[in-house]
Amino acid sequence: MKTMLSLAKFIEFPNIDNFSAPIFKKQFSLKELPQNAKLSVCALGLGYVYLNGSPITSDLFTAPVSDYSKTLWYNVYDVKRFLKVGENELCVIVGNGFYGWDYAYADFKGTPKLLLALSLDQETIFTDESWLAGINDSPVIYNELRSGETYDCSRGENFRLFGTKDYLPVKLSKNSPKGTLRECLCQPIREFEHFAPVKTFINRDGNTVFDFGQNVSGYLDITLAGKAGDLITIRHGEHIFEDGTLDHRGMNKHPFHRGHEFQTNKIILSGNADSPVFRFAYHGFRYAEIEGECEIIKINSVFVHQAVDKISTFYCSNELLNKISNCSDISVWSNMFYSLTDCPTREKLGWANDAVASAEQILMNFDSAPFFEKWLIDVFDSVTQDGNLPPIIPAWGWTTENYTGVLCTGIIFELPFAMYQSNGNKEYIRAAYPYMKRHLDWLLSNFTSDGLLSIKLGDWGGGDDFVSFTPVKFVDTALTIKYAKLITKVEEILGIINPLSQEIYHKIYNRFFSLFYDKKNEKCTVDTQTAVSMMICIKNDGISEGLIRQLTELVLKKDNHLDCGMVGLQYLIPALDMIGRNDLVYKIITATGYPSYSLWMEDGATTLYEAWNMKQSANHHMNSSVVSWFMKKLVGISQKIDTVGYKTLVISPYFPDELNFCEGNLRGTATAKWERNGKDIRYVLTHTKDVNIEIIVPDGYLVNSSINDGKYELIFTKK
Repeated sequence: MKTMLSLAKFIEFPNIDNFSAPIFKKQFSLKELPQNAKLSVCALGLGYVYLNGSPITSDLFTAPVSDYSKTLWYNVYDVKRFLKVGENELCVIVGNGFYGWDYAYADFKGTPKLLLALSLDQETIFTDESWLAGINDSPVIYNELRSGETYDCSRGENFRLFGTKDYLPVKLSKNSPKGTLRECLCQPIREFEHFAPVKTFINRDGNTVFDFGQNVSGYLDITLAGKAGDLITIRHGEHIFEDGTLDHRGMNKHPFHRGHEFQTNKIILSGNADSPVFRFAYHGFRYAEIEGECEIIKINSVFVHQAVDKISTFYCSNELLNKISNCSDISVWSNMFYSLTDCPTREKLGWANDAVASAEQILMNFDSAPFFEKWLIDVFDSVTQDGNLPPIIPAWGWTTENYTGVLCTGIIFELPFAMYQSNGNKEYIRAAYPYMKRHLDWLLSNFTSDGLLSIKLGDWGGGDDFVSFTPVKFVDTALTIKYAKLITKVEEILGIINPLSQEIYHKIYNRFFSLFYDKKNEKCTVDTQTAVSMMICIKNDGISEGLIRQLTELVLKKDNHLDCGMVGLQYLIPALDMIGRNDLVYKIITATGYPSYSLWMEDGATTLYEAWNMKQSANHHMNSSVVSWFMKKLVGISQKIDTVGYKTLVISPYFPDELNFCEGNLRGTATAKWERNGKDIRYVLTHTKDVNIEIIVPDGYLVNSSINDGKYELIFTKK
């Protein structure tokens, strides 16, 4: 579809180094104020627009990231209030973002570019040869999204009427990306909570360290003063050593940062009270180490993420569960940057396996449909001609051979179907269906002669070295069975008649169970938590007593601890629920020692970690899938299987002996609260009028109920 931006031209600064942030400017005159003024902008990698010296929005880190060769996201703003009769000036400062990142995989890497159209009543101002650009007035003399920024306070923040000194005519971009222009309608990135330091101290190196008490994605809001020209260095980190120096736990040696400092901002002082504005890099941090002589007048950490609202709540009498829930929320928000990233520290990449693990609980707990609608386009863009997918979305040059597996590529099935289940919009699966089919065909083409699939990664994230204990061929084939079955569901929903899909599903299913299911003993031949859980979840003819005993013994053998990776965790919890062992789920989640969530909290975690051994990132969401169980079983509210839009809810709580009360709200549709009263449990439920309720009484309980105008009061009594 044609937009006003289609008539604009990408422009760039003619003689730029790789790391300065150029300023583009255009002066124009108005004889009268227009009735309408819409500004459309696509800055590669990131841009901030000022009109007559004022920022036109509080949105951050635009243009939204994408595979720029496929899609160019742009934003539209009403700027009428910034205009005046007479001379006006547009100024846009543009940084590298993910367009100009310093990494060999990105084949589109280039210098910052700007595409802009200001549409007025009778005219439109486009980016073209008439614009000017400069870098000598730019306060940002270095910017790299993962490494940081260098900000020269002597150059100031005055984006009004710079004049023409040292400004040059822009150059029209000859190698601008050819992606389709799309307006971004999802929630913007904004600033949220500001955290004051809870502790300040001097470390071994004589530098001042501020502990803000909360790990977040963002940057500092700082005002400082010192000698003009002095350099102040700010290093950001998630952990510290006993001597107060930053502990990056191996992440500062990541290949993304060769030749660059890690999570480091620098400030050149002006001699006055300076308040630098950081625009082009964000960090994952709880601690900030400041090196250099200066007076700190004000300092806070700023939590930055997309403005995606939390729409469900959870609270109970077990503080560990409350901490896990809160850490999950912060980790999800910390990774909402126009794609669902893995962490805000080292990579900032949209690892699809992490998204597969977290999608259900994010859709349950957050108003995330607009966020995922944008990212789903990026997912579609990532599908290769032969039907494969990369592990990272947008891919940015990561090939389909780098650290991938069905745990990653399954995003093409999992995300659109989960979105459909969440709000009932069939367009998600209708748009995804051709890509689902293409990828399933690709998976089938890679099956070996034994009727199994083994790509690369399997049950990633288990053990100290992240090695899977379950054979990759088991994991990849089991996931393919799930997705072959899902395609048959999608076809049924969309009214597509395709008998071949059923044939494919049954062929893979039968071969898999002939190899991995011991009919005589009714057990899985791969004796791991992951394998048995996956088999229980995909088995289509009932769960055998042998599988029930096998999974129970595997959990008890590990003293109610996890012995699996991220795939196993996604299937272990629902499998235990299916066999009626939610008592084991509760014990696993509340376990102490290694591995456990409790160990993370003892380490001072305020977000979820990447690794159980705590040696990697401290702000990952990939192990957050357990919080969906909190709502489904502890609060006791879940969506009925094979229904959509949360219109039919099942009330089926589990009451751990160790828990005295629990309460929660599911997406504004239903609220439940229960508490113990001797041997009885009083459970109160309210819901909106458009919701149907089905109640399943937990095993071992009797129930007395009363219903009054949509309010249920249930008294559960142990038999």
